[in-house]
Amino acid sequence: MATRAFPKATDTINEINAVIEGLDNPVHRHMLETARDHYWAEVVWDVPAIVATLAPTTPVLYRFQGGAFLGMDGLRVESRQAAQAMYESTRDSGMTIGPMKELKLTFGSEGISQECLQYAVIPGGGLPGLAEQVDPDKWYLVSWYATTYSPFDAENRYMTGEFCYAANQPLTIEEVDRGVAKELIGL
Repeated sequence: MATRAFPKATDTINEINAVIEGLDNPVHRHMLETARDHYWAEVVWDVPAIVATLAPTTPVLYRFQGGAFLGMDGLRVESRQAAQAMYESTRDSGMTIGPMKELKLTFGSEGISQECLQYAVIPGGGLPGLAEQVDPDKWYLVSWYATTYSPFDAENRYMTGEFCYAANQPLTIEEVDRGVAKELIGL
């Protein structure tokens, strides 16, 4: 069972806020503020707030490459409504999104890219690529390297989805007590 201290999602928010404060480009600043708000809404599972960061009229597309341990390799989500359903289903699974370490950000004229070591607490049943190694009824603190590109609409006001690239195998996986999941990630 996990007993050591882990970074907290609030630490990630503080790190992102410090980057925002140092940005001179107002477009980059707004994109990162939107990405930050999207991430925090995922952490606290405020699905309406997640969807509020997505373009209301521009087509929304999510693409997942890698992440075989999560069963997401090749997944495509092709509308704002389907994205909302995906987030609701993930929330209902009990998965808890955690902090990001080793965060690196890159800004473009039409989007933002982040690379990080991602943490989450996931039920064993939510790790189909590791079915031989985990108990579906237990909980696991999992870390993996990921890169996410978040394109924005033409006015750079809203995200138009995410292109997620994840390692096919987690970096770490350790059984944890579900009751301490939120404490482990800072909630």
